[in-house]
Amino acid sequence: ITSESPTDQWIPLSVKARAPWNTAYVTFILNFMQVTNAGGSARFDDCEFGLSSTDTVYFANREWIVYDWTLDWVNRTNMVVFSTNCVTVDTNGWLHLSIRNLDGHWWCGQVESVDWLGYGEYAWSLEGPLDLLESNTIVGLFSFDEPRGETYYEIDIEASRVLLGGAASNLLYTVQPWTLPANGYQTPMTLTNTETTHRFQWTPGGVHWLSYYGHDREPVDSNHVFAERVYVSDNVPPPPARCDINFWLCEGLAPGGT
Repeated sequence: ITSESPTDQWIPLSVKARAPWNTAYVTFILNFMQVTNAGGSARFDDCEFGLSSTDTVYFANREWIVYDWTLDWVNRTNMVVFSTNCVTVDTNGWLHLSIRNLDGHWWCGQVESVDWLGYGEYAWSLEGPLDLLESNTIVGLFSFDEPRGETYYEIDIEASRVLLGGAASNLLYTVQPWTLPANGYQTPMTLTNTETTHRFQWTPGGVHWLSYYGHDREPVDSNHVFAERVYVSDNVPPPPARCDINFWLCEGLAPGGT
């Protein structure tokens, strides 16, 4: 509700949020907070409180929460919607994330590890032309601690044509917040192989990112490596964190082209 909202009438509002894993109970609190000293009041009526659907999948010897929620973006005008319809694990054990148009709405896929994790190596084997993604889509591979806030407790690997680099296909290595110049790194990406591995080694005060061709435990040789960065800084967050994987639309906008 803002100063531009109509008065003397009921305004329907809705909120959808995801409780932390293993939540035992939730308290429902309604607040009316005056931003300025201007007069006015609000009343609440006909409030409903219920559970939203959720799901889990088993992948890479771990259990993962499948996102089924909406992320507000750009002053709450554009919505990024995640759905269980966009996440599957096939008979070979591969995780599939998709962006789909269902009933006229765009839906994205994201999973988050049930386990809380710490320092160590985070590695993903990907299959697909990562450098040929649609202009408005983003692949994210990252560690994240939501309760402490994404601004300072997130380490990212992202592939995108829209984040910071405009129309160029870029690979990004980031310690959040990305607004600190030293925290971010990006490199143009033109791949010659659809099988790639992306990883980072998380240590106290440091992150070592590496991306290379193939799905081997280590790159076959230096020619297989196409991106690398070592970052040592007090900006590197400490554990714990969960592991996240997503494929989504920047600002909730539809993909262009195909």
